[in-house]
Formats: sequence, structure tokens, C-alpha cells
Amino acid sequence: MRTVVFVKRQELELSGSLSPNALVLGDVDNDSAYELAVGSLDGDLLIFKGEETNPIASASGLGTITCVGIGDICNQGKNSVFTMSAEGYFHVFSVEPYSPKEENVKETTEEEKYDGGDEKTPGHQQESHKLEEIHKQQLSANSKVILLADIDLNNSFELVVGFTDRKVRAYRWQTFVMEKDGEVVTYGKFVMLQMWVLGGQIGSLSLSRHSDNFPKLVVSQPGCNYAELSCDWVTRSKLKETESGVTHVINHPITNKRARNANISTEIIANVSK
Repeated sequence: MRTVVFVKRQELELSGSLSPNALVLGDVDNDSAYELAVGSLDGDLLIFKGEETNPIASASGLGTITCVGIGDICNQGKNSVFTMSAEGYFHVFSVEPYSPKEENVKETTEEEKYDGGDEKTPGHQQESHKLEEIHKQQLSANSKVILLADIDLNNSFELVVGFTDRKVRAYRWQTFVMEKDGEVVTYGKFVMLQMWVLGGQIGSLSLSRHSDNFPKLVVSQPGCNYAELSCDWVTRSKLKETESGVTHVINHPITNKRARNANISTEIIANVSK
């Protein structure tokens, strides 16, 4: 038996409750190092870096945050951090590389160290700065889980969102050009590509691979079951044919019928294959 002891650890004090999908590690500021992004149900987004116990950047008023993600969501070669709320508000933020500056660092005074009788760690405290919001959009409400991945092998990322109403929607960032007041204006927004309807509550979203290395979008279903979702804008010979045409939701029930229990939730992490 192997025993792992987590002696060296770091504790972060957070206020409010968290959704299980609103806690993620990723390179937020594109410095080749991971940061921790945390979103609360109170609408606060906090970014932690390294051994800093105070957030290096933050944002508030984002609704009831259910999901947080990090990645090149706008397909511009630069990572961003994004949040999805239960009300359907979708926010994308840009984070500049973190570098402590003297004007942003304050010395902890003796009174602050022992305020109220509680001992505090002496030294410097980095004050957080506000995150720069680069996009805001109203999407569907009641989001539960998100996945940012290239689901159609087109070298661009798509945003896949699972909702509590058993629906999954895929979005992609698109750029548009229009003329306004005699000037050419470029803007972008997320456009829905497809929607799938599942038979049971969605547990998780993950991306696997077919034998030909083509992406396979997998959704976990109650009772240790899962479903495979195919994109209607992609033509592949492996799509299952039915009397009404091509079905884009292929259910894979567990082979042991006695083990099927709709009351058991299912989570699939990643890299699922036969």
C-alpha cells in the first residue's frame, strides 16, 4: 500500500459557496505557468498565482457562477479566463502577466499582523487588480458544465456547454465585419453550432478519440451510462443511420443490466476509449 502525505500545502480563504465546475487550473496570463481561477455563487471571480494567498486579479457582479474555464476561447492564439452563470451571462476576461510592482504592494503593519488577536503572516500583501472584460454575451440559462476543445478537428476551439435541462449546446467564436458611420467595424460573438438533447441528467463532458483519431464528444449519463455526440456539420461514415436519417446522439448503456441505476450519477474524466 502506498501512502501519500500532503505536508506542504496552501490554504486559501474564500467567501461564499462554489460550484464544483467553477474551480480550474490554467495559464491565465500566458506566461507558461498555471494559475488558479475560482468563481463563487456570489458572482466573484478570483485569480491566484504561485504562493500568493491573496488574488492577483478579480472581478465581481458576474451572476451565479456555475462554470469557469481557461483557454484560447476566441481562437486568437491567447488564453483568456471565462465564466458562465446560471442566469446565462457569459463573460470573457483578459489577464496581463503578473509582476508585483512597488505601488501595488503594501507593507503589513504591526496592527494588521495582530488585528483582533489573530496572528497574521508578516511581509508584503499584493493588492489585486480588476480583470479586463473583453466580451460579454447572453447565452442560455442553467449551465452545469463546460468544455473547451476542438471537437471537429478544424484547428479551432469550440465551447460545449451542458445544461440542467439535459441539453448540450456547442458554440464557436465568429468575427464579423460591418460598416458603421462610414467606418469599417470588426466585432465578434459566440454563435451556436448545434444542440443535442439527452435522455438523462448530464454529469460531465469529455473528449475522447475514435480509432482514426477523430474527436469523440462524450457525455456521461446516470447509471454508469454515457452518450456519444456527433456534429451535424461534419460528414463521417461512422454516423449511425436510422429510419429517420442520421442520429447525432448515440447512447452506450452499460452491458450489465443489474448495474443500471438511474439514481447513480456518472462522471467521465477524459480519454475514454474501447
